[in-house]
Amino acid sequence: MDSETAQRKMTEIVDRTAAALGGEWVTAQGPDYVDSCTLPDGGEGANWVYLVTRTDEGGDPDHDAATVTGAWQSAGMTVERVADPDGPVVVGRGGASTALVDLYAFPGKYSLEAESLCFPGSADEIEEQQSTGS
Repeated sequence: MDSETAQRKMTEIVDRTAAALGGEWVTAQGPDYVDSCTLPDGGEGANWVYLVTRTDEGGDPDHDAATVTGAWQSAGMTVERVADPDGPVVVGRGGASTALVDLYAFPGKYSLEAESLCFPGSADEIEEQQSTGS
C-alpha cells in the first residue's frame, strides 16, 4: 500500500458514509494528518487520519448506526456496535479501505473518524515535508 492509495481509500469511506447519513459535515482533522503505525512485518510505517463532524442537529442515531453497520459490513469490514450512554458508537475494522473507522452517533453531535491502512514511511518525515512544502 502506498501513501496516496491509503489516503484515497480512507477518504472515500468517510465521504461515502457521511453522504449516506446526510446532513452538513465539516473536516476537523485530515485527511492529510499523518500518524505513526507498525507495518505487518514490524517495521516503521505511517497512516493518515481523517475526522469529520456533523454540524446540524438532524439524524436518528439508532437508525444511522444501523445504516452504517450494514454499509461497512457490505464493504468487508468486521463491525462492532458499542453501547455508550451518549448514543451508539459503531467501529469498523478490516476490509480494503481503512485500518479503522468509527462513527459516534450522539444526538446533536456526530463524528466520523478513520485511520488509513499503514504504509511504509516515517510519519515524522512526511510531516516535515508537509510543513516545508517539499
